[in-house]
Amino acid sequence: MSLMSMHQTQHLLITEPAWLTALGGRLWVTRDGDLNDYVLDLGQRIAVGRGDRVTVGAWQPGEATQWTWTPAAEPPRYGFLRAGVALAFGAASRALRGAADGFAALARSAAAIASRAQGCIS
Repeated sequence: MSLMSMHQTQHLLITEPAWLTALGGRLWVTRDGDLNDYVLDLGQRIAVGRGDRVTVGAWQPGEATQWTWTPAAEPPRYGFLRAGVALAFGAASRALRGAADGFAALARSAAAIASRAQGCIS
């Protein structure tokens, strides 16, 4: 358990899945790569996963806060969402690469036809 104020904002690298729970005061939590910031009131908690970089501090300047760190029995749910998004972007990337290769082949074919036509004209 840690006691902190806004001037003691902490930056943490998460080494195992866990729950971050506010025990006193309002706690501000932000995670690298997450567009949302979270404000936890007394008793509220947020799941954090292995490899997350988290910043924790008091919501109001000078407010003392208490929080606790509890290991999670299972990984947080958003890990599956990240994996799904990565899979979708990977598939889209491969499809776009295939389309780009197709257009490049079409351009080479058109250039060859134009070159032959120019040779016939001259």
